[in-house]
Amino acid sequence: MDKESYRRATWSPSKELVGGIAQIQKTVQQALYDVRTKFEPHADDGTPTGESVYLYQPKSYLVIGNLAEFASEFGVNEEKYSSFELFRRNITNPEIVTYDELFERCKFIVGSLEADFIQESTDEFDALSPPPDDDIPF
Repeated sequence: MDKESYRRATWSPSKELVGGIAQIQKTVQQALYDVRTKFEPHADDGTPTGESVYLYQPKSYLVIGNLAEFASEFGVNEEKYSSFELFRRNITNPEIVTYDELFERCKFIVGSLEADFIQESTDEFDALSPPPDDDIPF
């Protein structure tokens, strides 16, 4: 958000944020023009790889800033934060994500993968373990 309020209780997006959005939107538009809807890659020697890649309304992301920018000594500046949230929720492409939000998403994904791995490892170990004494069939 800009350093000064645009109007009472309203903060404008920064030049970096607006510029990043414009750059991404132009890049996506150029990709749609260059690639069209179907792309069939070739190896370096020109041989077709046999693959097909389709491009329909690609999703784009802008990673910028940090939610801590809205914090002050006595809490969150709600006017700045709400201006940012309202702005980014009404931009469909690119999706705007802050660096700290991306970091938290990554931690969650890695944690979920680790939990799945641990559960799978435990299940495999349990399958190899002999049954408890009271389950012996004789």
